[in-house]
Amino acid sequence: MSNPLDDRPIGNSPARQSLLESKARLSATEEEIAGTLNHLQRLENRRRDILVDINALESPILDLPAELVCEIFLRCLLHPHVVPRAHDAPILLTHVCRRWREIALSFPGLWTSISVSAVLTRIGPQSEGLLNMLEAWLIRSASNLLSVSVLPALSVYLRGRSPFYMTIRDTAYRWCELEIIRPLEDYPILLRKDDLWDLPQLKKLTLLLPTNTRPRSLQPDALSILTNAPVLCDVHLMGFSPTNLLLPWSQLTTLRADNLFPIECLQSLVASPNLVSATFSFWREENFFYLPSTAPIARLAHLQSLSLFAADDEDHYTPLFDYVDLPTLQSLHLDLPPPPTADAYAPLTALFSRSAKLTTLSLDFRGFLPHSALTTLLQSLTQAQIRTLSLGMHAGITNGPLTAALRANADLLPHVASLTLRERIDRYNEPPFVEGEVVEMLRARWENGKGTLKKFCLVTTQVLPRMVDELHPGWSSLAREGMDIEVKSHGAGPFLVVYFNSRAVVNASKGKSALKPKHE
Repeated sequence: MSNPLDDRPIGNSPARQSLLESKARLSATEEEIAGTLNHLQRLENRRRDILVDINALESPILDLPAELVCEIFLRCLLHPHVVPRAHDAPILLTHVCRRWREIALSFPGLWTSISVSAVLTRIGPQSEGLLNMLEAWLIRSASNLLSVSVLPALSVYLRGRSPFYMTIRDTAYRWCELEIIRPLEDYPILLRKDDLWDLPQLKKLTLLLPTNTRPRSLQPDALSILTNAPVLCDVHLMGFSPTNLLLPWSQLTTLRADNLFPIECLQSLVASPNLVSATFSFWREENFFYLPSTAPIARLAHLQSLSLFAADDEDHYTPLFDYVDLPTLQSLHLDLPPPPTADAYAPLTALFSRSAKLTTLSLDFRGFLPHSALTTLLQSLTQAQIRTLSLGMHAGITNGPLTAALRANADLLPHVASLTLRERIDRYNEPPFVEGEVVEMLRARWENGKGTLKKFCLVTTQVLPRMVDELHPGWSSLAREGMDIEVKSHGAGPFLVVYFNSRAVVNASKGKSALKPKHE
């Protein structure tokens, strides 16, 4: 604020000269004060940095080897594929202290996984910083192999490749994993048919749609040819098969394909003779099961694990087993609809009869299955060496002849060491299962520890007593003899509760404490 005295006409008098000298001294003093304040601020900043260093040096984490800190940093990543964000790891780790920043920036393994979504979006001025961050991220990964994920966009975007995509695309020779989860209409842009892909390091490929659907009219020449991937062995697809996607199918060892028709499942198996593990889920439409009269036979000399999941209660895919030869099959998981006819499971029983190496079997039946049909299936396993068996039914599986047959017939599943029975029923219309019958079946298979059955799990919807001591005493008796038993129930509520656990019973018997059910 100006001084009103400055406007007085004082001429060229000595007073005027003195006034000018005073103002000059005031200005010099103010400059000296400003310099002193700046110096004080610099000292304060230096003091703060020293305190940060002291606090950091007093932290025991600084005594950890850099290799261990790197492993801790890896555990800080929120997802397998990391989205570059300043407030998330690994970028956040570079803002903690000088040592952490040095370790993070010198550890390329921390920057080898990345997710992007703006691959079909025009880049504006506000996105240049993100593009610079992506470029810096890739530089920090050095020459390491990359795991790349292309996720759905969060906003409306243009149908054209962005600099984000091109920047990622230029590193394709370093990709070891590629995951694309985008709408079907994006695939011809991302995997343009005239693109030449060289993927020498790619081992795992995932191509999914963000909604549970499948391509309807996608021709095999609509997408890029991805056959130049000499080490590709693990693939997860949704609606894609050899009819619409060109891959090195013959070298695959692990395949998961969702939303296929049985004919596409068969085509995938025929095209992939070296599979070791395969999982398929089916898509329900009219003419669901269609095979031409000259359908090929899928001969898989190395397949050890196979899982098939039905879409609904009418997906009768069991005729597919007439067209497969699986001599090395060891593990089989089937989600089966109820049989529409008495001989609907005939192809499955035929598969069982020729699966001599099958040791793990899981059958989940949708809807009601007559116990006679289940018994026929189990009796067809005489050629297999089933050691782990899991049965799930929408019926009282512990009622009827099953437990009696397992108790009385030693030739029925003689090698089973682990048995799981799962009931998915409304107990209002089912008689309660008789604990004593199940216990007697277990005791017959246990044979005082000399039998083959060592582990048993029952999942039921029957309401059980709140105290373990109120259950059948045979459970505790077998547990104390060494059998591994677990009894769970949903009861009248939605949550699964463990009502009996043999290890807890044995531990409690030492302390003489009462046991109560606990939620999982």
